[in-house]
Amino acid sequence: MDRGDLVVFTSSSLGYEALGRGRRTAALFTDVELTGSVGERFGWPLELPDDGPFWTHRYDESRFAEILDRLRLADDDAWWRSSSSVIAELMRVDDDNATLRAILRESVATPVGA
Repeated sequence: MDRGDLVVFTSSSLGYEALGRGRRTAALFTDVELTGSVGERFGWPLELPDDGPFWTHRYDESRFAEILDRLRLADDDAWWRSSSSVIAELMRVDDDNATLRAILRESVATPVGA
């Protein structure tokens, strides 16, 4: 992961680790289109748009090529400008996993089918 010019991931936490290390990373989260699962979205629990400068939730080969070309051709400054704000939000330290704990508390308190 540290030697490649570009990392591509579809759901693995290793892709998030690559982002945290500043690697140029494409996140192709196409399962969302099939399942509709909020938890499978790129950056969850952040509420990011379906498409961003280096991610997509659509199974679209032309969109994949667009993302990969952008990452391959961008200089380091352009990559940093397009990724730094998202990476800063994704990689925030969450003491005691407060965000996850709140989500789990809410899901347990909400009955199935409600």
